[in-house]
Amino acid sequence: MLLNLDVDQASDFIESPEVILEDQVIPGHFRPCPDSPYGRGYDWLYRYELKIATFLVPKLKTSPEDLIGEKSILHQALRNAFCHAHRRDPLLPISIQVLLGSQGLIIRVNDCGKGFNVQKVYKHYRKKRRYLSSVGNGIRLMAASSRYGAFYNQKGTAFHLLYPFKKKLDELSSERIDVTTEVQH
Repeated sequence: MLLNLDVDQASDFIESPEVILEDQVIPGHFRPCPDSPYGRGYDWLYRYELKIATFLVPKLKTSPEDLIGEKSILHQALRNAFCHAHRRDPLLPISIQVLLGSQGLIIRVNDCGKGFNVQKVYKHYRKKRRYLSSVGNGIRLMAASSRYGAFYNQKGTAFHLLYPFKKKLDELSSERIDVTTEVQH
């Protein structure tokens, strides 16, 4: 579910969050991985997904398939940071932060790119148009998810994945972005 939230609102929703992981991923610092199912230059993504899934799966009590693989929201967020924000520069860092609260967890993926117009991407998605060279896999996955909430910071440089434990995302329905209709500014 795409949400119109900021990190403070999401933090209030998960109640009393604490940072449990701060990590910097520099793709060029990862060794090649012959077992990687991803294309050349994305070995780092496969290795990092395995690492983050090993850390998160016990906390989320979910299967690793929800977090890793080309059809996961986290995969798309990391890949977009690398491809779009960093223009595949393997030496630019991608920051990951995980906040754990009593009612849920937030995963933040922050890039050091110039950002993007989030509303424009949503508008292109609604009209089923391509945005840049992307077919919108990340946005499609985010919009379709009933388990995770997703939102960006205003500048478009930080992606947030919200995973509630007992509370339902429906409690945030007033903050839901309906990508089938016009987004209000």
